[in-house]
Amino acid sequence: MSKEAQILTECSHCHQPLLERIEGRDPSKVYCCYGCKVVDELMDLDASLIDHSAIDAGPWRYLDEASIRAKLCKFEDEQQARIAIHLPAIHCSSCIYLLENLAAIEKGILSVQVHFSKKEADIRFRKDLIQLSEIAAILDHIGYKPDFKTHLGESRKGRNKLLMQLGVAGFFFGNTMLLALPEYLDGSLQYDPELQSFFRYLMMAFSLPVVLFSAKDYFSTAWKSLRAGALSIDLPIALGIVVLFSRSAYEVIAQVGSGYFDSLTALVFFLLIGKWYQAKTYRNFSFDRDLRSFLPLAANRLMEDGSEKPVGIDELEEGDRIRIRQGEVLPADSIVLDQDSRWDYSYLSGESLPVQKEAGAKIYAGARLLGKSTLLEVQSSVDHSYLSSLWSQDAFKEEASTKKSRTLSDRVSQYFTPAILIVALVSGLIWWQIDSAKAVLVFTSVLIVACPCALALAEPFTAGSMMRWFGRFGFFLKNNTVLQRLPELNQVVFDKTGTLTRTDSIEVQWHGDQLLFEDQWAVATIALNAQHPLAKVLLGHLQIEEADASQVLQFEEASGEGVGARVRASYYRLGKASFLGLSDEANTTAVYLEKDAKVLGYFSFYQQTRDALDQIAADLSDKYSLSLLSGDNAAEERRFRQILGSKVDLQFNCSPHQKLEYLQALQSKGQKVLMLGDGLNDAGALQQSEVGISLCEKDISFFPASDALLMADAFPKLHRFLALSRMYKPIVYRAFALSLLYNLVGLSVAVAGYLSPVFAAILMPISSVTVVVYSSLYTAWKARKVLA
Repeated sequence: MSKEAQILTECSHCHQPLLERIEGRDPSKVYCCYGCKVVDELMDLDASLIDHSAIDAGPWRYLDEASIRAKLCKFEDEQQARIAIHLPAIHCSSCIYLLENLAAIEKGILSVQVHFSKKEADIRFRKDLIQLSEIAAILDHIGYKPDFKTHLGESRKGRNKLLMQLGVAGFFFGNTMLLALPEYLDGSLQYDPELQSFFRYLMMAFSLPVVLFSAKDYFSTAWKSLRAGALSIDLPIALGIVVLFSRSAYEVIAQVGSGYFDSLTALVFFLLIGKWYQAKTYRNFSFDRDLRSFLPLAANRLMEDGSEKPVGIDELEEGDRIRIRQGEVLPADSIVLDQDSRWDYSYLSGESLPVQKEAGAKIYAGARLLGKSTLLEVQSSVDHSYLSSLWSQDAFKEEASTKKSRTLSDRVSQYFTPAILIVALVSGLIWWQIDSAKAVLVFTSVLIVACPCALALAEPFTAGSMMRWFGRFGFFLKNNTVLQRLPELNQVVFDKTGTLTRTDSIEVQWHGDQLLFEDQWAVATIALNAQHPLAKVLLGHLQIEEADASQVLQFEEASGEGVGARVRASYYRLGKASFLGLSDEANTTAVYLEKDAKVLGYFSFYQQTRDALDQIAADLSDKYSLSLLSGDNAAEERRFRQILGSKVDLQFNCSPHQKLEYLQALQSKGQKVLMLGDGLNDAGALQQSEVGISLCEKDISFFPASDALLMADAFPKLHRFLALSRMYKPIVYRAFALSLLYNLVGLSVAVAGYLSPVFAAILMPISSVTVVVYSSLYTAWKARKVLA
């Protein structure tokens, strides 16, 4: 490959494929990210790495407020502070090199440590030399825009606890196995009773942290299930651990054997690996989210002297005046005070086109401002906004949630646990009549050999393996109970805007006789004067640079309806069909054009649908009923009827509450609903559905509360993901069958009195490994076959 070809396809520094093209100061070089650009220029001894005159810390000034900074910083005293900042743009070694060397080129930053897998930078800085807002601005300037909301209020306590439990179990499992080797390999220790006794007591001591710390969640869950009158899979596991430890401790204290501490620690270690394996797939995603996850941390409040002061959104009160700038999200329901503001409601109401608002209009929290800055007056606090009422619905309350479901293991355990207890008791009583000493051995062996460790591992390892394969192809599930609900679904409900349509492009088509250039020029000239959001879209479509706004005479605009103006010798009118007194012929949003009282045709506007949408709908309709809910008007009903088919139920002009009520109506008829959406307006419906899936383009930190996350480029494989999910239960059931077969054979031998607790304990991890290997390999084979 030639050097010129490489420059077009590869980064000049790291040689990774170019996903984003960034030009360097050297015309012959191009980079995949700003990290590579700055590092490469640093290697060329470029002295001016950061141009401070080009850095604007204004948008980040709210970070300097003490109340906000206190929530974000891990440590803070009078001189120094330390903060962990999520930087989603980190993607290669150059990013790490650049960020970790910021301390050398930026005064005030003491140290930077990058955690690549977490896309996180731990920064320590001098408060008297640099402000947090300045650090954020520098990071943004060099291409690493910080995401502070990812860490605000986030708790890693549960994840750290599991890792600690796993680490403790693994450490003592390895050491206990080493201490147990002499017991299995030879009998040399029997000639040194004191050393043998010391080793046995040491193994018992090593098992205590495993039982009391690593396995304590099994005891806690088992106790809670008993109190609730249920038998979870954790109950027989906890019982097996207790029996195994008690029997082992008895043998050591009574000096009649070495116990089974190695098998005990191995059992707990393998069980915790199953938990970790399952959690690893979705640990980087926060599925439980509320309105605050999408609002800014602060807003600019106008003071009495006319100055602006950034304050936390919780401090906003009714009557406060705030200024919102382009691209910012409104934190509370407010009244517009300035003229002609434009707002993006797509993530709020589902309306695909921007909305024009005049002074005095009410704007709801969650809307994003387009265009110039706007002054507003707060009408309600953040917690009393219109959208916050969605989170007061029953769909968001855990006690009323329809999504609680027992795992397959729990369902099996309600029969397995009492059956094992009955078998152990009956066997013990029968042998008590024959040989009381052997009765204790049989009772203990039955409980140990039938300990459902393999049964417990079958589901998490199958779920973890399947979820990891889902993740490789862009589908991330919240937990394994979502896998259980997926095969039960019979209804799929789509949001339209941003879900079935692409948010990055609006397609414009002309319908009518060929439009002369002079008419195109006139339309572009009028569009330059118009305030309607479609005017800019139309300008982009026509691409006439010669248009001159000053050539328009007698310009009149009816807000939201249309415009009229004289251009040169002709009078033009553009707008809705009703504005021109016509019947609407378009099956989408349309702007009709009239010249000198003669209709020339119309421009149609619609967002492009996702690739192969008609085929996706056809694949899904084989097994599911389909519905579409949209906050848009019904202009595109005919178009989506053609794409999705005549059997699909189409609902337009739906508010967020109406979407939720629609799903409730379906569920009252016995339907099991999958909801696929992408915005806050879908949050209630996503929670109400049996399975709610958030569709995400690129920024995975910006999606509503859901059960699963589907990357946009993986959308065409939705029917394949659902098909693979239907294989989940059969795979688990086969794994259960293997486990039960092992238990059946082991129980038969144990009840007959031919199986000692030693061999029973040895068989336990063997059966577990067999089930784990089967579950993982068979799931991987099926996943490759279905998804690849």
